[in-house]
Amino acid sequence: MFYKNEFKFLTDTFKKCNLQALLIPLNISIDPRIDLMLRKSMWGDDSYNKVFSAVFKGLLDNTIYRFADSFGLNYFFLKLPDDKNILLSVGPYLTHDINEQKVLELAEKNNIQASKIKKLEQFYAGVPIVSEQSRIFTMLDCFAELIYGGSDNFSVVDLEPDVLKDIAPLNEYSAFKEQDPLIDMQIMEQRYAHENKIIRAVALGQSHKIEQLLKNFSQISFERRLSDPIRNLKNYCIIMNTLLRKAAEQGGVHPIYINKVSSDYAIKIEQLSTTADVQSLMEQMFFGYCRLVKKHATRNYSAIVQKTVVYIDSDLCADLKLSSLAQMHNVSASYLSAQFKKETGSTLTEYVNNKRIKNAMHLLKTTNLQVQTVAQHSGILDMQYFTKLFKKYTGQTPKEFRASS
Repeated sequence: MFYKNEFKFLTDTFKKCNLQALLIPLNISIDPRIDLMLRKSMWGDDSYNKVFSAVFKGLLDNTIYRFADSFGLNYFFLKLPDDKNILLSVGPYLTHDINEQKVLELAEKNNIQASKIKKLEQFYAGVPIVSEQSRIFTMLDCFAELIYGGSDNFSVVDLEPDVLKDIAPLNEYSAFKEQDPLIDMQIMEQRYAHENKIIRAVALGQSHKIEQLLKNFSQISFERRLSDPIRNLKNYCIIMNTLLRKAAEQGGVHPIYINKVSSDYAIKIEQLSTTADVQSLMEQMFFGYCRLVKKHATRNYSAIVQKTVVYIDSDLCADLKLSSLAQMHNVSASYLSAQFKKETGSTLTEYVNNKRIKNAMHLLKTTNLQVQTVAQHSGILDMQYFTKLFKKYTGQTPKEFRASS
């Protein structure tokens, strides 16, 4: 395979996007993983082999095929040039979220028995959502130019759905045995693995990974445990709020910060009134905890610096002089000063002043409090000193800042 490195890069990229890329030998039985075990789990036999053998019948060389099956799953197929009996299958993926109503419609269309609806919902919850198919196609297009020797040497074809018209699922499939426990385990493992990726990304403050992972997050990812859909979704959000709270703690955020954010989300969860609001709140929670880690993580600080930072952040109106903080920790002022500068990169006084001015800026922007009151709430009682310090950090007096905000 002369394109070994490029192929590895392509498949590794798809893996990062939670997209399956399989090499399918066409001269033997089709791999049941091609549709993430969907047909195997729903119908219990080798119907997947009949379905995809029909799809692959007559596929041409030097061609990228796009295909959407009867379950609403999307794929790309192309034969590899050095072995015409090997097919690269990319997918399946969804182009949009599948809600419960759509699951029922797809189940009816494919003659799936009612007892397997929950399993079908769990399946869709694990399928990646790719809203912009052009990204996948662009990668495959570049890859095809390489392996086929240029853009003029291959074509792109949409496989029509009627390739399956003679092998539609029959009603007798509903009599097949219940889903294999191993497939149940696989679905559950996929859901937990996805949740764990989100939790790890939050613990590391990796908002870019959260954005990527959320593309594969669906409302039906929430396991249904109660008949009341709203209460069920609220319960899942409560569980996730707890998990994200622990993730932030692992990320080095002090509980004093976590508690406020967690309590705010707990209130918002109970205010949910429609299923449509859930996705938005979950995204808020993921990104919110991620920002919390990036803003307040102190895992790289020593215990004494951690406690000092948390104490300052928790009460800007307290006595935050170096001597007072050193006395509180029962260490010398010179030791605390040196340690704080070494670990944070700023002197303790600079850190306190910066926090106080940022707090003042926030109050000036968001309230109508008098400037003197703003100064007091920021821990500075001397108005002349406050104005001088504020101008040093912002280039404006408090009144000028408020007028320009």
